[in-house]
Amino acid sequence: SDRTFVPINSSCCHGRWECTHCNQQHDMALNASSSSVVAFHSAEFMSGVSISEPEPDLELVPGDTAIVLISAALVCLMTPGLAFFYGGLVRRRNVLNIMLQNFVAMGCITSIWFLGGFSLAFGTDKGGVVGSLEFFGLRKVGMKPNPKYGATIPF
Repeated sequence: SDRTFVPINSSCCHGRWECTHCNQQHDMALNASSSSVVAFHSAEFMSGVSISEPEPDLELVPGDTAIVLISAALVCLMTPGLAFFYGGLVRRRNVLNIMLQNFVAMGCITSIWFLGGFSLAFGTDKGGVVGSLEFFGLRKVGMKPNPKYGATIPF
């Protein structure tokens, strides 16, 4: 049977942990790089041990979420504004063509952002330059806040 340990009074790698299977407390040391159990100070041997960190209590703040939504709406209004601006730079017979090109380009850019751009911008960095593909296709992105990027808005 799998056993999960929840920290009671622990630092980064050492301390007291409670087993959710037997509800007993154990003194343990963990290998911080792989989250595997290195040593039990109790005599028993555990198989199928998994270590879980407590979930931080993160709540959405309506004001912060509203600011993000308003900003997104303003960006959406910017698209036709940009189309009209570019339409004013060309001859009268090419205005419709330039406006349609602008909307098609914005659609392509949106698709690229959803598929890989978000992940490259917000994923775990590779060499401090570009992110990984852990959020490819907006995988693992939802309504729960992420303490690393914004603890009060959906991620």
